[in-house]
Amino acid sequence: RAGCSSLAQMGFCPHETPRSEKPRLTAEDMATFRRCRSESFWWGSFPLMAGASTIVASLQYQGSFEEKPGSLIASYLAAGFLGFLGGRLMYMGKCRQMFLELDDSRVKDFFVKNPTKRPGPRFYFGGYTLKFALPDQP
Repeated sequence: RAGCSSLAQMGFCPHETPRSEKPRLTAEDMATFRRCRSESFWWGSFPLMAGASTIVASLQYQGSFEEKPGSLIASYLAAGFLGFLGGRLMYMGKCRQMFLELDDSRVKDFFVKNPTKRPGPRFYFGGYTLKFALPDQP
């Protein structure tokens, strides 16, 4: 694979595309990515992590972890991870909306060209798919 990048420029490497074909993100896109990451942490993940950790702390105060003290650390880690992940997933629709409001954006172009590829968690039950996503804003 070491010599694959020089072959890709000539079009012979199937695993890589030449740099000229890769879409370039605009400065507006990069700023929106940074803003989205920051806001999704402070307004989504952090409150859920704090709430989940508070629940674990109240269970600890009630004595729920006296029989298995080793599960206390695992419970705090799980609460933090699930709060972080839940906050990020909850904020996906807001981040998508941020990109759709931009004037010149490669990410916006992707969302407009692929309207069916909407963010949101999907749950599979047998042959049925249950998908949660925010409705389109007028």
